[in-house]
Amino acid sequence: HYKSLRSNLYFSIFMFSLAAGFIIAFICFAGHNPSFEMASFLFINPVFIIACLSLSGFINELFNKKKWRFKVIVALGILITILRFCNLPFFGELTIGLVITVSIEAVFSVIYAIIKRVKGARIIGTGILFFTLFILTMFAIAIISQHDVDINDSTIGGQILITMLGLAIISIPVSMSVYLAWNFSFINKNLAIQLDQVKVLSQKTLEQEQEKQRMLENRKDELEKEVLERTTELREEKKKSDDLLLNILPSEVAEELKNKGNSEARDYEFVTVMFTDFKDFTRISERLTSSELVKEIDYCFSAFDNIIQNHGIEKIKTIGDAYMCAGGLPVKNITHAEDTVKAALGI
Repeated sequence: HYKSLRSNLYFSIFMFSLAAGFIIAFICFAGHNPSFEMASFLFINPVFIIACLSLSGFINELFNKKKWRFKVIVALGILITILRFCNLPFFGELTIGLVITVSIEAVFSVIYAIIKRVKGARIIGTGILFFTLFILTMFAIAIISQHDVDINDSTIGGQILITMLGLAIISIPVSMSVYLAWNFSFINKNLAIQLDQVKVLSQKTLEQEQEKQRMLENRKDELEKEVLERTTELREEKKKSDDLLLNILPSEVAEELKNKGNSEARDYEFVTVMFTDFKDFTRISERLTSSELVKEIDYCFSAFDNIIQNHGIEKIKTIGDAYMCAGGLPVKNITHAEDTVKAALGI
């Protein structure tokens, strides 16, 4: 059920009811059976009412956004049907009024749609105008002549009316067929345009995705480079902190601090402690600049570090020109006194 194509449903109902009405009329005309004519008369009125309602629905679906007129016509058709089956008066006159009303509505709706240049109005409106104008002409002739229109093929006027009737009958389906063909071509053209737009958008989207991928790859390389640089910096900082820690604490204690976060106190029963001090340091420092003094102390203490390391002695700390170290710790041994004396001689 596709609501946007509801006009096709109304058109099908209209053509079916119109065909049913002409078939009934033809059988009555050719059969000359009074009983059948009386029975068919009960159905011809509802058939034409359905034809009027479906034609109005078809017109309103195509050319009118507001459906209030169609609702009024439907209500009128229901009223006529009730009057007909209840054998109440005026149903015949109301039926004629319904046909004229729908025909007039169709004429004005089509003309208005053509003026407003509604899509397809010229194509399908031609058949509707021809059909409705023919119906209105027939009613006008009947009203002027004050009797039913006699279609007789033995006269020229009758032949013309029969020809016009045939053209009126086929005008709507022909125009509808042309409209459907045009609409199908129009839809295909729009679909082709939309397909091209989709292809263009897809290409742009693909290019954007590729650009994003390239940006991500470039960013990935930059991030990897940054991570590598940061890792190198962290390693260098770690080495500095490790060297600083080793410069302050024994290696075993430093490792324990790094692994556990604290260091347990240890007792050493026998160690040998060496304390050095520069003779006349105060007098010497008065003759040197601060940079020269620091350079001289650094030279000496660096040499002390090498000497005690060669003898397995642990540096404790330096205070000014004082240098303290100890043998027999943090690793206990029995040669700490001899090692410390040899280091002192080296110093």
